[in-house]
Amino acid sequence: MELVRALATLSLQQQQSEPAIGYHLRLLELGDQSAEVRHNLGLLYHNRGDLDKAMAKYRDALELKPDFAEALLNLGNALNTTGEEDAARSNWLRALELKPELALGYFLQ
Repeated sequence: MELVRALATLSLQQQQSEPAIGYHLRLLELGDQSAEVRHNLGLLYHNRGDLDKAMAKYRDALELKPDFAEALLNLGNALNTTGEEDAARSNWLRALELKPELALGYFLQ
């Protein structure tokens, strides 16, 4: 499993979306059901424009780790893209309550 995890990380770092998706799916198959793997899959699906799958993976991550601020933030971004502005705002506010420094990336660049 460590080799697959390393390949998943490397493909993420090199922005190779399709291999990264495959490696993350393989991690799930091998038993790594972590919130982080699910969140990463959400990001990968989100980046390729598959918002339904992205939101499902963000929600999966949040079921395992309800205080996962990055998953809340990214779920909010996906919801906003689909026009669900109130739900997006709710997720963003919760993310910033949990981890205020997330705002730095948006407001102080």
